[in-house]
Amino acid sequence: MGREGSLASESLYVQMRDGTRIAVDVTRPAAPGAGTVPAVITATRYWRSFSLRTPGSPGGSPLGPRDPIGDFFVERGFAVVIADVRGTGASEGVWPHPWSNLEIDDLRDIVDWVVDQPWSNGRVGATGISYEGTTAMLLASLGHPAVKAVAARSFEYDVYADIVRPGGVLNEGMMRSWSESLTALDENKPPKLFGPGRLLIKGVRPVDDDPKAERLAAIVNARSNPPVFEAVAAITDRDDHYDEQEVTLDDLSVMSRLEDLRDASVPIQLWASWLDGTTARSALRFYDELPNVREVRIGAWSHTGAQHGSPLSHRGEPDPPLADQWVEIAAFLGPRLLEAFDGREITETERLVHYFTLGEEQWHSTPVWPPAHVHPVTWNLAGNGALATDSTDERVMRHVYDSSTGTGKSNRWYTQLAQPVRYGNRAHEDRRLATWDSAALVHGIEVTGSPRATLKVRANVTDLALFAYLEVIDLDGYVHYITEGQLRARHRGAGGRSTYLRADAASLGPEDVAEFSIELLPTSVYVPAGWHLRLAVATEDNANFESLNAGVTPEVEFLCGGGSGSILVLPTG
Repeated sequence: MGREGSLASESLYVQMRDGTRIAVDVTRPAAPGAGTVPAVITATRYWRSFSLRTPGSPGGSPLGPRDPIGDFFVERGFAVVIADVRGTGASEGVWPHPWSNLEIDDLRDIVDWVVDQPWSNGRVGATGISYEGTTAMLLASLGHPAVKAVAARSFEYDVYADIVRPGGVLNEGMMRSWSESLTALDENKPPKLFGPGRLLIKGVRPVDDDPKAERLAAIVNARSNPPVFEAVAAITDRDDHYDEQEVTLDDLSVMSRLEDLRDASVPIQLWASWLDGTTARSALRFYDELPNVREVRIGAWSHTGAQHGSPLSHRGEPDPPLADQWVEIAAFLGPRLLEAFDGREITETERLVHYFTLGEEQWHSTPVWPPAHVHPVTWNLAGNGALATDSTDERVMRHVYDSSTGTGKSNRWYTQLAQPVRYGNRAHEDRRLATWDSAALVHGIEVTGSPRATLKVRANVTDLALFAYLEVIDLDGYVHYITEGQLRARHRGAGGRSTYLRADAASLGPEDVAEFSIELLPTSVYVPAGWHLRLAVATEDNANFESLNAGVTPEVEFLCGGGSGSILVLPTG
């Protein structure tokens, strides 16, 4: 055990019910008279802590990917327990796929172990980002009497629709990079997602009684976890099995445990961002379906919460700063976990969604989503590229696409690999897309909720993906990305039906029209007077999503105007 002032830390193995040993780091107050304390658990796929190439120790809690969380919570009277999930890091066993049933059973065993420790006050919470946000929610679903609250950040409701195949289109770039990172971690090599600092990292930290890392080396050499990308790339529809195992992506999703979460009634705080994958939509779905979700906080930050991601702001630091985000998490967990509150229950206050409005760069709160002041406004897509609320003449806009269009690698999908999110000026890219622009707005408008684009098209291909981007154009002509949605023609999703395009007809007629109803990811943005709204539509996002038309140039006709053409519906306040 190491000590640094009033902090004690140790790394050890905890044996699970089947004999598998899970590596955990425990950091807790060590000052005389500290008494018993609650524990905050994080179960991670990304190494609980590091073994460094440089000699010595920086002091404090073990150095790892989620610093300085350990020091932060210990200073406030918590113990922090960080575990390498089964088959990863320094833990024994096999990781067959994300969030296996054995991995979930391990969470229960870890809670039992924590409660049995002499320093424990018998109360346990959980927190974490991304994979760890999911394990926090899974821990809340156990119904364990010691679990009193969780604060989960930046994770998915539905693995299939939210991260692997949004709109039925394979999220190829992100999933391939993630899979490569996991393979590196399993080989005890620091992955690229750790950034330049990885050069100082030798590997995962061995437990204290394995000082020469001999046991760790044996575990790593015996490891045979299946690669993720090959498994998810073979999945087309949500009922396809993962890596020929008897599970689907639905089985791996937190949504499959909604009933357990309701029954457990553990108070939950959720964190997300308008610019971080589909995390905002996921958090809002949980808020809608789980009454024990007491708070949702949706900001404009990167996946880690460390960088500001608002496309309408130049600030680098998020609002609020990351340190203040952790203060809010501690304020939620503390009253439910700290020993001073033993013997009396917390009176839960009104459920609220706290959300950040881009452009206005201000926070707001609402008990219902969408907020009560929002109502839908329909904008018609005209054949001349106009976007207008009044009816327009019925025409066809024809667009020939190329395969090189995309949103780059500093976007909402790549930030999930711990990268910043910056879109830059979309004006040049939009010249290669089909676009519809509004006139300069006479009055500023607020868009808060999930826009929906209904696109009626004919095309020269039998399968097609459409990517719809809501953008705004400022007084200088700078085009700012706001949000997006995508849909594959053959996607049958959750209860949906396939839309097949007909490319065999020599002359495309009315019977060949396909309707793409694309729900864009939720957002909140204030667009000032004098600016323009834009809807841009692509058939490729070449750095991110799979290409469905290799070797073919998609030619798409958009039916516009009149009373039955393509439209954009904006939730407007």
